[in-house]
Amino acid sequence: MKNYFLFFSLLFLFWACDNNDDNELRPLATLVDNETVFISVSSSEDVINFRIEALTDTSNQIFGTFPSVDFCTVIFDINANAEIDNNLDFGYSSQTSSYEICDFYLIDSTTISSCGALTNEASFEAEFASSERNSLEHVIWNLQIPRAAFNNQQSINFRIKTYEAGLYRNYPEGRIPENSGSFSFEDTYRIEL
Repeated sequence: MKNYFLFFSLLFLFWACDNNDDNELRPLATLVDNETVFISVSSSEDVINFRIEALTDTSNQIFGTFPSVDFCTVIFDINANAEIDNNLDFGYSSQTSSYEICDFYLIDSTTISSCGALTNEASFEAEFASSERNSLEHVIWNLQIPRAAFNNQQSINFRIKTYEAGLYRNYPEGRIPENSGSFSFEDTYRIEL
């Protein structure tokens, strides 16, 4: 009887230690954490999540119409060559009054394909809420992309652009003029998956 108790105790202990949730998001990196913006990336076995908080954008214009609208775009340099490759590099824009999510291929530095070009199940939610970073309500975007969209790559290169009712901001900051709507991969973040 003592051996059965020991066996089942060990079995339970093994199960409890091995029963972690592979779909639980785990932090990968905090890219920017200042008074203006917070950008972090987390992942699970199935998805990669980008969280962008516009900490100073305390007017809710998520569902406005251009130019009085808040939206966020994340673009990916799939082959990490620092150039826009037509119909290879892709991106996502957050929901606005015009669309729920816009998934697209980059054509050149100022042109994208029509929304709906990609075939994965990404989501890009926008909310106006407070957070631990700012007790005032502000714009928060969460982009969730299936890992399969990156074809088992070990790392991804990307840029983030926010548009806050008339002002473009590019991350990482650098060579692209602050208020530019164009796309470039001259400076990117690189995340190891």
